[in-house]
Amino acid sequence: MASSKFEGEGKPLISIITVVYNGEKYLEETIQSVINQTYDNVEYIIIDGGSTDGTLDIIKKYEDKIDYWVSERDGGIYDAMNKGIKLASGEWLNFMNAGDKFYNQSIIMEIFKTVQDYDLIYGPIELIGDIKKPIQVIPKKFNLFNLLFWNTGTVCHQTMFVRSRIIERYSLLYGLKAELDWYFMLEKKVHTYKIVQTPIAYYRLGGLSSNSYISNIKETLIVIFSNYNILGMISLPFLAYTFFKGYINNLKLEDLDQ
Repeated sequence: MASSKFEGEGKPLISIITVVYNGEKYLEETIQSVINQTYDNVEYIIIDGGSTDGTLDIIKKYEDKIDYWVSERDGGIYDAMNKGIKLASGEWLNFMNAGDKFYNQSIIMEIFKTVQDYDLIYGPIELIGDIKKPIQVIPKKFNLFNLLFWNTGTVCHQTMFVRSRIIERYSLLYGLKAELDWYFMLEKKVHTYKIVQTPIAYYRLGGLSSNSYISNIKETLIVIFSNYNILGMISLPFLAYTFFKGYINNLKLEDLDQ
């Protein structure tokens, strides 16, 4: 794709990729949070998985603000994200998927108002959705120990701006935790990173099934031990905590249903 944007001096092109499938409920918020950014060198790409609801109507409504969009069947969210990576021409990439949104209209400008000589820039995220008020989550340092111990709790990809020169495509071997595998790949290439203090994005909590936490834990173990063998033992305390927390929350949901 030949982008109409440019790499200006001190103003790098930022590629924002939104992946969506039947996301009419929240997609418009996501789109507006991107196209209303005060930073004026953004390439916006939307990858739709062949939605059958009103998603395409929303995309077409903002078509003149979108650099590229496609709607076709894919192999799932990570396949769609790989399509976005292949199409992006920016110096930096960010994934802002349907339902999530930037924290404010000036956040990209705040980050890139000066030259950023890093491989990775990221910051806090605020959780929204089925909770009374937003919960801010502070990211950890992007290193191997934290990825092994905290797993995807180390950082949220919605807050990450990654240099395209080190970007990796997601493995399609994993349906749930390809993001963690992606972090492990990036960790090998990230030599310098910066954590900003201002929240970068809102992340909308999804409606996971009552037993999905077990599937997540299983695949987390597979990803970790496939990458680091015995070092994966570091992750066991956090995964045990996650398991029991999910188990207790599930019991509470069952009590509400009775």
